This record gives sequence, structure tokens and C-alpha cells, in this order.
Amino acid sequence: MTMNQKLLLFVVGLLFSICTFAAAPDSVASVLRKIDSIAKSTRSNVSVTAIHIENHKKISYNGSTPCFMASTVKIPIAITFLDKVDRNQGSLEDIMRLSAKDSVPGSGGLYYLLRKKELDISLRHLIKHMLVTSDNSASDAVLRKVNGPQAVLEKMHALGFEHTFVNRSILETFVDTHDGDHALLYQPHTSDSLEKTLNRIPLSRKTEAWKRFENDIRDTTTSDDMALLLDKLYEGEILSRSSTNFLINTMEQCKTGRRRLKGLLPPRTEVAHKTGTWSIFSGGLKYPVTKQLYRFASDVGIITLPNNKGHVAIAVYVKSRSASGMDRSRVIAAVSRVMYDYFLHDKTVVVQKAQKKSLVKLPKKDPNEVSNGMCQLGEPCDLFNNSDLNKTLGIPG
Repeated sequence: MTMNQKLLLFVVGLLFSICTFAAAPDSVASVLRKIDSIAKSTRSNVSVTAIHIENHKKISYNGSTPCFMASTVKIPIAITFLDKVDRNQGSLEDIMRLSAKDSVPGSGGLYYLLRKKELDISLRHLIKHMLVTSDNSASDAVLRKVNGPQAVLEKMHALGFEHTFVNRSILETFVDTHDGDHALLYQPHTSDSLEKTLNRIPLSRKTEAWKRFENDIRDTTTSDDMALLLDKLYEGEILSRSSTNFLINTMEQCKTGRRRLKGLLPPRTEVAHKTGTWSIFSGGLKYPVTKQLYRFASDVGIITLPNNKGHVAIAVYVKSRSASGMDRSRVIAAVSRVMYDYFLHDKTVVVQKAQKKSLVKLPKKDPNEVSNGMCQLGEPCDLFNNSDLNKTLGIPG
């Protein structure tokens, strides 16, 4: 039986148990057994931590294991900048000028624009791009604005998250994991030219670099750290109320990873989240050449439970050798549903209305938000031809 078939059978069984035994709450031990079964049946390494925010109840599976953050690092980067805003050391309306040399391959759509022209864009919109469509060019721009990875690392450690390490930009990590020369970081480039350069690196070199990367502590966190960061963020212990609202409302608009944390949750469940994905760029070579290498997927966020049952901060990190990213997404979805059901039916986490702590929510339609949404992963950014959007971003018509 293939891994896909095993996972499908598990998900079918999970859904059956949800429908049949939803009223019977699991014990913590049962939850951990279910997650262990998911991990073993899919040959995945899984780390997950979930914290009921209002009641402070925590469940953790491999919660202290270092996990590569991939794009979930964009939450610490955003927090570091917004902390500067709260200290009057920056503003969401500050403008950055980006050019082709600032383009970063991978997710997002800004690099399409940067092929043709320079952009003047506000920090507000850079943060929206990096959280809503996981735009790598936007993320590295905000990272430069806060004075680099060291500033984010120091902020996380100052907040008490000593197992969270931010050491490189997305671009530098991309170059390192594919054994590129660091000189590429300082040479004029477009995302296309960089990808072509990395394509020319022999796969044997990239494979060895990837094996080193799999055991690298840099740019890692633990699910315990990330879930607690989200818990404290929601509780208002990290940023001002306005910055907290801005960040969480932006995360609620996330367009990536719809089959991850949200994949098996009831329709219209509110989830403010951020995904992460990292796989070897094999230059068009077939999967058997790289089948021994791990690929990474993650989703971290805050789930709102129905019936005034509160909120769950959850961080799920998965790595496996499967060629299909969908396999890892299904693992995240299954683990998310197990945690959701536990906290929903656990009688010890009843939240009374008078005790419920909630943020003042911003309107869903933020007047400063980029109109028509954001670019989807890997798709041409046609929305940037919209004259209203161009005006919003300060792009010459």
C-alpha cells in the first residue's frame, strides 16, 4: 500500500470518527496516539503544539524538536517591525524602493513586477504581501528594514523564545540550500537569472548541501516556541493593540495553504495563519534523483472555536521524503482536526462570555488593503495592472 493510500485511509477513518463519536471527548493520551499514528502511517516527522489561549491548556507532540521555519519566519519578522512601530521607530506608511536586485524567487508576485520597473511600496503593503501570499521579496525587504536577521533573533530571545533562531534572509537560505555562491547575494539579478544560475549547479552538489541543511540549527524554531508566540501575541503581551489587530487580521487573509490547518476543519472556521514550504529545486530532474531528501511544510496560526469555546494557538511542522507537497498538507490537516476536536469537546475549556478576552477586530475590508486581494503562488501578478492598485502602491501608471 502506498503512502498516499495509507494517508487516505487514515483521513477517511478520522472523518468517520469525527462524525460518529464527536460528542465523546478524547483524553490527551488519545490525542497523542492519534498524532503518532498519523506520523507513522505517512512516514512523516511531525512536531505539533496546541495551546488553548483562554485556559492555557497545552498539548505537545515532539514540541521541543528543532524545525526549519521556512516562511513561518515571516511572523517573527513582522513582529519585530511592528514592535519598532510601537516604539515610534518606524511606521507602516514608510516607503521602500525595490528594484530587480531585491527580487527573490519562490512564492509571491512582486518579483514579476520587479523584472520591469522599480517599485515604491509602503511597509503596510509589504507586510500584507509577505503574510497573505508569502511573498519572499516583500519578506526580505521588511527584514532589511529591521536591520537584518540578528535584530529578529534578538527580539525573539528578548521575548523568551530561546529556541527560535533567525539567521538568514530567504534569499540567502535559498542560495545556501542549493550550494550557490554567496557572491550571488550581492550581484545584480532577477529571480529568473538566479534560478538559471542555480539550475546550472550539479545536482550532486545541491544534494550534499541539502543534506547539511537538514541538520542545520539555523532558521529553526520549535512548535512549542511558535505556538506560545502566537498565544502571547493574541493575549496582547507582545505588541500594542493596534499592531496586534493589524497582524492577526492580515493573517486571517492568508491565501496559501488552504488544505493545511483549515483543510479538514468545518467550513467558515476562522483561522489566522501563516504557512511555510521548502523543497529542493532540482532543475527539472525527476523525483527518483532526490527521493532520499526531506521536504518541509508547516502551518501555524490561531483557530477560533465555535460556541464561545475560545481560541487555539497551533503550530504544525512536517517533514517527509514524499515528492508531493499535498501529502504533507494532508498530514497538517489531519493533525489540526485532531487538536480542534479535542479542545472543542474538552469540558475543562468552557469559556464564559464574561471571561472571554477578545481583540477589537478591524473591518474585513481595511481601507488601506490592496484591492482585489493578492497574487496566488506561482501565478502571474495580473492584478498589478489594475490602475487603482497601482495608485495604492505608488506604481506609476
